[in-house]
Amino acid sequence: MTNENTVIRKPQRIQWIDIAKGISIFLVIIGHTAPFGILERNIIFSFHMPLFFILSGYHFKIAQNWDEAKMYVIYCYPCFFYGA
Repeated sequence: MTNENTVIRKPQRIQWIDIAKGISIFLVIIGHTAPFGILERNIIFSFHMPLFFILSGYHFKIAQNWDEAKMYVIYCYPCFFYGA
């Protein structure tokens, strides 16, 4: 049962973080396709994954109730089950 006056707000996205995540994904692709041993590849490999994880973690939100936590379990379970 929902109240008609209840407003569901979507979290606001921070545009510069989304752009930086896109750039870091692009750097991951460049880093993995660049020939081994060139300077550009070594520079990209020195920061591209930490940058992506830091930016992704900035948007992370801890579940506030069981319904939200259940979604994490549903999505992560196959990764642990098949990845092991």
